[in-house]
Amino acid sequence: AQAALGLLARRATDSALHDLDDIAHGNASPAFAEMARQEFAKAATARGLSTEQLADRIVPMLGLDTTGARVFSAGKKQVRAILRAGGKIELRDDDGKILRSMPKGAISDSTVPSPSEWLKEIKKRLKGVLAHQANRLERAMIGGRSWPYPEWSTLFLQHPILRTLAPLLVWHAESAGGPMLFRVAEDYTLADIDDREITLAGDAVIHIPHPISWTQEIRDRWRQLLIDYAIEQPFPQIEREVYPLSASEQAEPSIMRYVNTAVDRRLLRGHLKRRGWLMGVPGGGGSVDFHYRYFEDGKVSAVLLHEPVFMGGDFSIGEMVPLANIVFVPESIDRTSQTDLSQYRTLMLGDVSPTIVSETIRDVEKIRPTSE
Repeated sequence: AQAALGLLARRATDSALHDLDDIAHGNASPAFAEMARQEFAKAATARGLSTEQLADRIVPMLGLDTTGARVFSAGKKQVRAILRAGGKIELRDDDGKILRSMPKGAISDSTVPSPSEWLKEIKKRLKGVLAHQANRLERAMIGGRSWPYPEWSTLFLQHPILRTLAPLLVWHAESAGGPMLFRVAEDYTLADIDDREITLAGDAVIHIPHPISWTQEIRDRWRQLLIDYAIEQPFPQIEREVYPLSASEQAEPSIMRYVNTAVDRRLLRGHLKRRGWLMGVPGGGGSVDFHYRYFEDGKVSAVLLHEPVFMGGDFSIGEMVPLANIVFVPESIDRTSQTDLSQYRTLMLGDVSPTIVSETIRDVEKIRPTSE
């Protein structure tokens, strides 16, 4: 497996690196995902980029142009295949009429694949590509990643895949003129919370805002706007649960609210894994006494401690595992050896991004028994 990952990294084509990034943040085993992340990081370093900058540059275009379209000839007419927001491929003729299928005899500038084969292939690939990019944008929101406006404009308004996701989110711009929340309209102009067209300054810096920073009024207004336009977000942003800490909790070194709360072992293995959590390196007898999630953009790891539990064996029978506290360390956990958490410096909760704290609590809330 390690050799295969190394081969993808050495090929260094955009397609190979995209597959490598997908493995790194997909449903692979913890050790396999970690190897993929390391190989991807090496490839990024070789290009003089961060891992997320590299991921931006290898999003596949799937044969589409910068407007999300591809033109085919069908006799004396042309057929445009257009990728719409939400991932639907729409076929239109010269008169703007929507077609149900690719006309027989349609040709393109390339004979391989044929238009019908290309249409079948892109429909097959779109779901996975869009899901991967939505997952990446969700991580960007959580980590507070930002883009200079010129770079953001090229990436999200002129890339055929990402421009289908951009209109589904609320964005935040920070410039000398002050902060502003906005969205990308259907015609790819920009609009504010009052649905008025806006123009951003060239020095603006753009990020995907997390709702923990919003007032309830702002959240309600954006919610209504998205309802009015029947916009379905690729991941929860407007409707995301938020968990701010109290003033007293911010002065503490760890989150104590889950101490002695027992959770099903299967959820530690299943739900947390799907949310990007890894289990600690097994100790004596193969037992694990913590899980952790590394927030790449924030360069912080959340560590959920719990009673030692064997994470192998039969998972058809649930086993309740008592939780302990949650701490944050300013680096990634080293999985290359038996991990001793005492070697890591822990942060006071007030020094951790409220977004990362909220996301950590949100993940644990998903596995906490609802009867508690």
